[in-house]
Amino acid sequence: MAETGITPAEAIDLVVTNVLSDPITLVLVLLGALFVGGSSAMLGYLSLGAVVEQLGQLVPGGRSPPGGEERN
Repeated sequence: MAETGITPAEAIDLVVTNVLSDPITLVLVLLGALFVGGSSAMLGYLSLGAVVEQLGQLVPGGRSPPGGEERN
């Protein structure tokens, strides 16, 4: 931002002033944040589940899988 002559504090003030002055812009910003935040949270949840599943396969468990018992 050095080439524009605007400091970061002025840029933040400009954005906040414009977002709060127009209700449509505020709604669009909030919806965008909801979409990005929601998709990021879902990706994190799925990634964490995949990691836990992989680690669960590495750790030997005391139980056998269902239906794995031999019957005579």
